[in-house]
Amino acid sequence: MGFFLRVGQLLSTCVSFSLGASLGIWEEGMGNWCMFIWCLCFALNLIISVVELCWLQSRLPCSWDGFLHAYSFYFAIICIVTSLIFGTSYIQFFSPGPTQNRAITATTFSCVAALLYAIEVAWVCVRPGDMVCFVPSFPGALRRHIALENYVACVIFAFISNTDLYLHQPALVWCVAVYWICFILGAVNFLVNGCDCDNDKKLPLPVPCLLWVQTVLSVLLYATAVILWPLYQFNEKLGEGSPSGPAI
Repeated sequence: MGFFLRVGQLLSTCVSFSLGASLGIWEEGMGNWCMFIWCLCFALNLIISVVELCWLQSRLPCSWDGFLHAYSFYFAIICIVTSLIFGTSYIQFFSPGPTQNRAITATTFSCVAALLYAIEVAWVCVRPGDMVCFVPSFPGALRRHIALENYVACVIFAFISNTDLYLHQPALVWCVAVYWICFILGAVNFLVNGCDCDNDKKLPLPVPCLLWVQTVLSVLLYATAVILWPLYQFNEKLGEGSPSGPAI
């Protein structure tokens, strides 16, 4: 089952990436983001496939099932968000014909990849093993909140992929840095928990403590971004007349 899911994920992301490249969308901000996501999914799938084919997962100091669950959970949402962004940004602007058909096909295969990731999440949960897919506690809900936070960050990244929106103003550059810092911290925290590292004595801090530190730090950083981005992006005096940025 895992082998067929992996092959399907590789093929679907490869087709989406190839069709997107044939459309020349890498020259635009939205297209760059979609191409990056499909390429990242394909590359990570290829690495995971090599690890499983060589039976290297037993040598890793973490729960392989936990890693697959966290990884698939993330990319299922990221792929469906990418499909929506790509579909709404490109399909309607192409005239009917081969170009529009390629855009529709790329969007369809991206949705297929999202579906295959979702199936893998369910499969990892139901197959025999010690995988716990959800902890019915406040820390467990907090981890899901971090995942949701990162999904929203992916949508923000797609809309700020045009560097002309913020490079003219240091305050806006800080906001983009905040989005990336919080996204990386959340991804690391979610994957560490997904790999069942809660009881790993090698970590400098226990995972619950890391979770709280990451949450408080993200709240403080996002608070600065929520204030600075509208202030400098939509105010002509402070933002040098650039009111065309995305709303936060």
